[in-house]
Amino acid sequence: MNTEQLLLSITQASAARLVSEEDVKRAWEQGRGEISRPARKKSSLTNILTGIGGLIVAIGIVIFFQQHWQTLGTNMKILVTLGSSIILYISGIFLSRIESMKSVTWAFFLAFAFLSPFGIWVTFDSLHTQFPFFGYETIISGIMLVWFVASFFLLRMDLFAVFSVIAGSIFYFGITGDFLSRNPAIAISSAFEYRFLLLGL
Repeated sequence: MNTEQLLLSITQASAARLVSEEDVKRAWEQGRGEISRPARKKSSLTNILTGIGGLIVAIGIVIFFQQHWQTLGTNMKILVTLGSSIILYISGIFLSRIESMKSVTWAFFLAFAFLSPFGIWVTFDSLHTQFPFFGYETIISGIMLVWFVASFFLLRMDLFAVFSVIAGSIFYFGITGDFLSRNPAIAISSAFEYRFLLLGL
């Protein structure tokens, strides 16, 4: 189809009121890619702003908790930290089911990833929980490792893969550190060097 035939088709469609001036302009802009590029820029800006917002929320909860530590009861301490992180996680899951909100859900999961370990520690500390062989760091990192791995397979988000590696590394150092500290016959300095070597492999 040459230019004259194309323009004639548009003229006939316009006369028959099958297309409007806005339809023609939109088709022309799409052909030049002038619509898709700003949309990608807007999406990237939205992701950045929501990520910053998620971090601000997590930091704000931690600061609030620090300032009111002495005035909060045990149940409130757990609710503010662990409860908030679980709410963020559930909210992220629900928003991930909405097509228009998928680009911002990672901010909720990011805030959850930073806040939930602190919430678990507060829960253990408030309830005076004791573990016979491992410290809080090892137990918490183990819980987060399982949670992140499960979330990765459930939601298929790269964010959980990154935090799975981080949690797995902390769990590895925690469990080997607890083991070495209870075995005085092992040369601690050499063993710690080998830990880094094994982690790299």
